[in-house]
This record gives sequence, C-alpha cells and structure tokens, in this order.
Amino acid sequence: MTTFAPLRLTRSATIQLNAGPTSVFPLFTPLGERLWVPDWNPTIIYPASGDIDMDAVFTTRHGDDSLTVWTVVESVPEQFRVAYVRVAPASHVARISVQCTEAAPAGTRATVTYVFTGLTEQGNAYVAQFTEPYYEQWIQQWQASINAYLHGIGAA
Repeated sequence: MTTFAPLRLTRSATIQLNAGPTSVFPLFTPLGERLWVPDWNPTIIYPASGDIDMDAVFTTRHGDDSLTVWTVVESVPEQFRVAYVRVAPASHVARISVQCTEAAPAGTRATVTYVFTGLTEQGNAYVAQFTEPYYEQWIQQWQASINAYLHGIGAA
C-alpha cells in the first residue's frame, strides 16, 4: 500500500488595475471573467443569474475536457471581496480569494491568493508548478489582460 502525501502551497500577489474597484471587482466574477479571459466559459449552475451569492455554483471545462466545480465561499461585494473553492476531482482543490482596494489615482489594488492542495499525484504535479516566480508571472498576466480590457472600454 502506498501512502499519498498531498502537496499544499499558498501563493499571493497584488496587481495594479487602471480603474476603480467598482469597475474592477465585477471582473472577478464567473460572468465578468468572460470579458478578459480567453476561452473562459463557465456553466452557471446556481443561481441562474450567475450572481456571486454565497454558495453559488458553476463549472468550467479545460483543455483536456476535465470538469472543475466552483463554489462561492465568501461574497462581500460592498467590500470588494470574494472567495471561491474550485475542485478538480482528479487533480486538486484550490481556494481563491480576491480583495480589491482603492488605489490613487482612480485605480485598484487587487490581491489574489490561492491555496492549492493536491488530491492525486497528478494534482501534486499541477500544484508544484506554482513556484513563487511562476505564480507572480501568472498573476501579472491577469493584470495585463484586465488592464487591456479596461483600456478597450475606455475605463483606463
């Protein structure tokens, strides 16, 4: 009998966005991410509106067609804060927290924190790729994509 040892990593980074939190925060919702993430196409399960209510559920499929289930575990829109748990059953679990705060002039600092836990050896390999430099580069791509979207709509 082999004993599986799950890998757990926590990574956090702050990005600078070129619009205020009222404009930026909705971009971190399942429907809002469609605006700046290529190929992001969530299937909304509950509620049908796609709102980020507590315990809202949606799914995504990725390049290998694996299903990922997402649940909203914290939703405080008036404080520009949301957190999700995403479960890729054959791979890993991740808790994703986003906190947006106002940054002068007319900008937002968004802190994005992931807590990854491998569920399988394949999941451990997925989690292991999130070294600090890799995560920082990954989140900086979010910054570039969001700011490009904001610029395109005239918010930046």
